[in-house]
Amino acid sequence: MKPTILKKFLSELQIPRIELYIKNLMKQTTRKVFAVFKVQLIFRGERSEKGLFPHFVEFFLSQSKGVLHVGGHFGQESTYYELMQKPVLWIEADPGAFGVLSRNIAKAKNQFAVNALVSDSVREENLFVTSNTGMSSSVHPLSSIGEQAFRIENTHAIQLTTNTLNNLFPVEGLTLDFWVIDVQGHEYQVLRGSDKVIKHARWILIEGSNKPFYENMLLFSEVKSLLETYGFIQVYCPIADHFEALFINANI
Repeated sequence: MKPTILKKFLSELQIPRIELYIKNLMKQTTRKVFAVFKVQLIFRGERSEKGLFPHFVEFFLSQSKGVLHVGGHFGQESTYYELMQKPVLWIEADPGAFGVLSRNIAKAKNQFAVNALVSDSVREENLFVTSNTGMSSSVHPLSSIGEQAFRIENTHAIQLTTNTLNNLFPVEGLTLDFWVIDVQGHEYQVLRGSDKVIKHARWILIEGSNKPFYENMLLFSEVKSLLETYGFIQVYCPIADHFEALFINANI
């Protein structure tokens, strides 16, 4: 290489761009290691804000293009998503909680909310509202196990019309590849109603239970089996009765 050409090459070389490329390559490689080799991180206990879990989730969330959050409640994570510069589609069933959610995200950039009770088909269902400001409300009423474990109760029920993620997603102009599903024992039905669109998800953070905290709910083993049929691999595996688990789409 001639000196003049070498000088031009070095002047055009942008170290920050190379560092960014290497960083992104490492992220993609890490994701592939989890997906292809089915690497799993197993931890005892529930989600801990002081432990590895938030950092582990944030590592993958940072790579996403947008968030679909089903079971948004009041939008408590809105500020966090905004700091991560992620567009968000919130879905909340309870009309009262939806009003609070809408106000809380009103000033957030690229955050939108839909008032819908998500399930596996369109039909009439009761939403059983709980005494902790509706944070644990569900299509399924609390069982005696749930009442004792969470120290809450159902206060009243609201009759609503359900919808599916197949109908609600995708949203034009938004790429939502990080899914958060927090629907209190109704996870299986939500996933079953997403069979046509779940291919768009690269990561799914989902709540799970190994005990029947709600009546007629399906336990985590059933939810995990369904996600595996869709091509997802579980990579975060807490050992607890009630927890959040992270799955990666091995097909992408």
